Amino acid sequence: QYFFQSSLDGALQNSEDDKTRNYGHGTGKILPRWTKMKSISVVIATKNRPEMLRTALQSLQHSTVKFNEIIVVDDYSIDGSREILLNKISKQISRLVLNDKNYGKGYSVNRGIEFSSGDIIIIQDADLEYDPKDYNNLIKLLFVF
Repeated sequence: QYFFQSSLDGALQNSEDDKTRNYGHGTGKILPRWTKMKSISVVIATKNRPEMLRTALQSLQHSTVKFNEIIVVDDYSIDGSREILLNKISKQISRLVLNDKNYGKGYSVNRGIEFSSGDIIIIQDADLEYDPKDYNNLIKLLFVF
């Protein structure tokens, strides 16, 4: 399932037209339509993993994809993670959402999506199950079909 806002609908419908145009300045490369996207949001749901979250945020900073916002949802951490999020990590993210009790990962991800404003929303695990280095290729694939 893809999380798109209506502003992408036109881009997806018109992507067939882009396949016949040469945007590579004589190189034979066709630059994908996604390069013109306005915003990308990253949502990270976390619980009791401040060090892993710190590592994930560092990886996002080194990604070739430029994010407009990073939203972290804390699912009621009880190990001191909230204090770390509020005092140290909050400057590295766009929005911090604190659940008032433990609702689970699915709820936390959906809550992060509610707060996001991106044309494309990427769900990132705090434990880096998905490598931010792969985001560039992932986003390209959205506009191939």
